[in-house]
Amino acid sequence: MFLVFLLAVFGAVIPTVVYVSIAWWLDRYEKEPWWLLALTFFWGAVPAIILAAISEWIVMLPVIMIRSGGELDALANQTGEEMTTVMAITASVVAPLVEETLKAVPLLLIFFMFRREFDGLMDGLLYGALVGFGFAMTENFFYIFGTGASSGIPAEALVFFLRTIVFGMMHALWSSMFGVGLAIARYARARTWGRLAPCGGLMLGMILHCIHNSSAVAASQGGVWAAVGITVMLTSYGAGCLVWLALVFIAGRREAAWIREELVEEIASGLLTATQARACARYRSRVTTRWGAFRERGFGHASQLGRLYSLGADLAFKKRQMVLDPTETKSVEETVRLREEIRGVQAVLAGEVPGTPILND
Repeated sequence: MFLVFLLAVFGAVIPTVVYVSIAWWLDRYEKEPWWLLALTFFWGAVPAIILAAISEWIVMLPVIMIRSGGELDALANQTGEEMTTVMAITASVVAPLVEETLKAVPLLLIFFMFRREFDGLMDGLLYGALVGFGFAMTENFFYIFGTGASSGIPAEALVFFLRTIVFGMMHALWSSMFGVGLAIARYARARTWGRLAPCGGLMLGMILHCIHNSSAVAASQGGVWAAVGITVMLTSYGAGCLVWLALVFIAGRREAAWIREELVEEIASGLLTATQARACARYRSRVTTRWGAFRERGFGHASQLGRLYSLGADLAFKKRQMVLDPTETKSVEETVRLREEIRGVQAVLAGEVPGTPILND
């Protein structure tokens, strides 16, 4: 049993670490606060799971009562077939509604309480994915451990492969849809879009979740239903993942364009050189220049360059916030602070304070 438990822990945690690391890396230009990312992941991994289990049982109990005619004796004597029907209803309808609503909570709080940290599409995808990965990690542990305890290690390995490898993105994909809706609402000029987009994103996540779970229930029936269920499940999930990756690509291109546009003024003022501004908006340039700085001048210089690029990207995003939403008065103070920090880093790089000389433009 200990081996089953150990395999379940490793099977749930290690793939999650890989997925979260990839998601974090994809947000390449303006990194989100680590503590906010951690809290988002934690909500999905612990409170959301507990609340979902309680909520689903509360909803499921009246369904059982209705099917048993409301009699406690009949409730106690439910047959396996009747319970299977109730569980199918719960998995196909109740779980998608409850779980996606609970996973939406931290995104909604970030959107309203930490609005300046929610810049747009990439942030919606990232925060949505993280709460989904947290939820999936805990849920996967219970599925993998339960299967291993009841059916042995070979069955446990199969569940691990299906839930963490084949469908490893499922919860992240579904909860990201609400994040996309919030991203649309972030700078929506029409109030109608500001209200409808998050609702539409949440509903889309629920529908995708419902399709997946319903297909899994159908696949468990065997025969023709198994073929239909597996086909629908793989098709909907695969298409969803491709759309998710396409949105990440679009978000990355948009962020790079924002940085280039907003840093033109900083080049003209002499705050940044053209090479530095280009590296702020181009990940490959960041890596290349920092690697060259590391080889020629050591870790300290490379680290300062990395800080400069991050500050430059942050400055560009704050300026863009003011363009898209003039009510963002706090961003004015942030731009002043960021410019002062950039001047400080430039002084270090230029050797005006202890440090190493700046690379020639």
